[in-house]
Amino acid sequence: MDKRIQIGHEKYANVHSELLREGINLLSETELINASLSKLSDYVGVSKTTIYEHFQSSFPKFLSEVLTYSRDKLRNKYLNKFGDDPLNNIVTLFNEWHEEILKNELFTKNAYAAYMLLKDTKLMPKPLMANDLNEQLSKLKIDKNQIDDFMTQYFYSSGVSMNADRSLLDKQTTKIKNYLTIVSKNGR
Repeated sequence: MDKRIQIGHEKYANVHSELLREGINLLSETELINASLSKLSDYVGVSKTTIYEHFQSSFPKFLSEVLTYSRDKLRNKYLNKFGDDPLNNIVTLFNEWHEEILKNELFTKNAYAAYMLLKDTKLMPKPLMANDLNEQLSKLKIDKNQIDDFMTQYFYSSGVSMNADRSLLDKQTTKIKNYLTIVSKNGR
């Protein structure tokens, strides 16, 4: 590949990553209903043409890419802390996920709203966190009904609201450990 083309691709990728980071910042400060590609352009100080080129003039594409970027960043954070103990891995995933909620409430609300907008489209990000959690739960050798019960109680309806504080998160973590310890011992 021509060196100039390679440099152009690298520059494009760097700009794109920066736009995604700034997209998270924008959605951390602006309600989704007030966000747009035009607002991103103003927020970042980049031409609308650049923004439209990077996201194919599609606000849903922008949302999808920001959600994917944010999810991957969080996923890398907890995967780097995973060890051999699935119970500890589940607690790590739960804690990292909820720390993000506690840290950035508006972005979390916007992310949930964006998921609702994208849920029946090709732009919906893949549910890798749920897959990672299911993988760890299956290592505990508990049956499918118990996994489904856990997912309903602790993951889908997280049990920790966006208005929660650290002490509520700690209580929920203790409940998760206790629940999984009991069902994994009974399942063996």
